[in-house]
Amino acid sequence: SYTGWNYEYIYGDWDELYRKLEEGDIDLLAGVAYSDERQKQISYPDYDMLKETFYIYKNSDDSSIISGDFDSYAGKKIGTVNEQRMTSSIKKWVSENNVDVEICYYKDINDCAEDFNNGKLDGYVSADNIVSSYTGITPVEMIGKEPYYLAVSKDRDDLLEKLNKTLSVITFEINIQQKAL
Repeated sequence: SYTGWNYEYIYGDWDELYRKLEEGDIDLLAGVAYSDERQKQISYPDYDMLKETFYIYKNSDDSSIISGDFDSYAGKKIGTVNEQRMTSSIKKWVSENNVDVEICYYKDINDCAEDFNNGKLDGYVSADNIVSSYTGITPVEMIGKEPYYLAVSKDRDDLLEKLNKTLSVITFEINIQQKAL
């Protein structure tokens, strides 16, 4: 509503839609994480659209892993999807906090969750928005945050300029509302 744009939604899997953005077949794509490599192919606005938060989740009944007590992780198996953002978050958290865990890598979250449910893992890494419908789990450690953007095709500087102005207004209004609370 801030831009006055009319949208035509294009459906497809993420890889297909990202390729279309790179090729200029679509103008905008939501939920794109920043990378230097992508910056060469697409444009990012000045403001992110959201920040995805990564947590280690444990079974709600498990009292052996305690938030902030890194020694309680000793010898535990923590699963993660073998994907750059989550993998780098858990590796960085382990390194910075000198935590003794075994990181187990999975192709997708469903396989990881299945092993967790079958007792093969003590915890697993996921984004807060992915596991919101799961029951019997609780976040025990926040291990990272990553911004996501409404990315723009490289040949649409006009849209990027309008998007930056609009996001500036929205961000300003949100900050005013938060200060009022």
